[in-house]
Amino acid sequence: MKLSQYLTANAISQGDFAKMIGVTQVAISRYANETRVPGLKLIFAIDKATKGKVTVKDWPQDSKKERAARASQAPDMARVS
Repeated sequence: MKLSQYLTANAISQGDFAKMIGVTQVAISRYANETRVPGLKLIFAIDKATKGKVTVKDWPQDSKKERAARASQAPDMARVS
């Protein structure tokens, strides 16, 4: 199950989930929208917090180059005014 699906299905806000695993709401937004992939330590924290509903297998298994390309497609908030 994707993180975004888990949060929606369980009516958990990104902010509340962020507090559960010790990261910012912005980080959870990026993970839920798959513009960033968390490191292994956070993937295991997410697995534990979701009681195994979101596992290591649920994250994109792409290369650093593909992640960088996906991240570059996200809007640059510094330019939005």
